[in-house]
Amino acid sequence: MAEFLIKLIDHTHSDPLKDSRECYKRGDVVVVMPDSHIWGKEEGYPKFLVVKIPGMSIETGRKYIEQQIQGDVMGETLDPSVVTRCRKYNVLLNSAPQTMIDTARTQGYITVDFNSMKYLIKNQATGATGGD
Repeated sequence: MAEFLIKLIDHTHSDPLKDSRECYKRGDVVVVMPDSHIWGKEEGYPKFLVVKIPGMSIETGRKYIEQQIQGDVMGETLDPSVVTRCRKYNVLLNSAPQTMIDTARTQGYITVDFNSMKYLIKNQATGATGGD
């Protein structure tokens, strides 16, 4: 099982370039860890959401911590050395069922099947949802 640590609040920087390229935003998967990872006391609500996903390997989960690089958006020249966004994928937390957020608040984490969650994952480069 993979466990996601998802940012619940935007981190910001006064420099707009650093803000977009280096700061985690609400819904960004910060890190993917193996099942039964011991999370720190700051790695929970209200700053973060821990999502446990049975059946997802760590290797599969790591896709969701990729940075968006220049060239991910059509029309851009590919330059993998230029990060345009801290994360390529974002979890659309505003579209998540309130019960999911309430469970995380009271329990400290949620456990979901990836098929139930993937419609909430947006590829920020293409705009596609569904975890692809």
